[in-house]
Amino acid sequence: MHRLILVLALGAATTLAACGSGDKDTDAPATAAATTGSTAVAAARPPTGLPAGHLLYRRYLTEDQSRAAIYAVAPGETNGHAVTHPPAGAADGRATASPDGSRMTFARCTEGEPGETRIGEGACHLFTANIDGSGVKRLSPKCCADENSPWYSPGGRSLTFARLWGKLKDGAAQHSEVFTMTTDGDKRTQLTHGSGKGYRGDSGNPSFSPDGKRIAYTFEYSAATPQVGKRAIFIMDADGGHRRQLTPWSLDAGDFARFSPDGSRVMFRANYGTGPGGDLYTIRPDGSGLKQLTHDVPGLLSAAWSPDGRYIAYAHEPDDGTQPDIWVMKADGTGAARLTDSPQWDSAPTWGI
Repeated sequence: MHRLILVLALGAATTLAACGSGDKDTDAPATAAATTGSTAVAAARPPTGLPAGHLLYRRYLTEDQSRAAIYAVAPGETNGHAVTHPPAGAADGRATASPDGSRMTFARCTEGEPGETRIGEGACHLFTANIDGSGVKRLSPKCCADENSPWYSPGGRSLTFARLWGKLKDGAAQHSEVFTMTTDGDKRTQLTHGSGKGYRGDSGNPSFSPDGKRIAYTFEYSAATPQVGKRAIFIMDADGGHRRQLTPWSLDAGDFARFSPDGSRVMFRANYGTGPGGDLYTIRPDGSGLKQLTHDVPGLLSAAWSPDGRYIAYAHEPDDGTQPDIWVMKADGTGAARLTDSPQWDSAPTWGI
């Protein structure tokens, strides 16, 4: 994949020229509005200076979302380009670039067999590849666990990820916890124990802090508990110690919590129920300074910081019935500009060096 030297003129009033991208989250025409702050603004035209970095995202290739590929936007492109080529019935997503930009790790998900009651081949598994998509190698074992949502440590020597195993009950995994492993797929270490003896809740979507000392993740109570549906962002030491709750249950915070590149804030999506919507917030790692970045963006999906912390890439599903695209805004929530414009579903951006 090429180095990304994206040019977006954030905050301009004219419409953005067509570019491409996709995910299980919607797509708008070039004239659609994005809502940040609390005002709907016209999509800005691209030009000047987004930082270089590997901006990866997922594009659904079929209407039923049974097949998806990892796409990237590179200099001079207007519609992105595919860097993975999954087989029929497989959906690639949540790619993350290694700190040196040479490789990526992603989840490949396949449909399970009808009536399946255990987690196994009909699940998600982790793969690694060169940043251009070549040299694909499976990291997950072949049996009996679902592994997804990878994130590199700052030194690039390990990954944190979510692992699900055991039986399924009412669509919930018996166990769902945060792990780490080496980047070659060895030395798996369980860090969280939120599912208890089974079906208590799901711990997942982890990410390292820039100094590698902490991990942020989401915990959500399962349908088998009185607290069903309650979720919050937690933070812990990189070895799993000193776990503490970062956001209140009342905020309904979840999705993919991400540290800013300087480590001063954690970004997450909140108040979104079970589908697209809600808003983006940031909070300090000590739980203070909660700040709302967006206000009523239609169909908001997950987001990612730019490598220099000045911009945020996100996906959202417009309220006009079109598919989601990737957008970019300034880190303070202003100046929204469309980056991709595709008839397919683009979402799940990550933005690495």
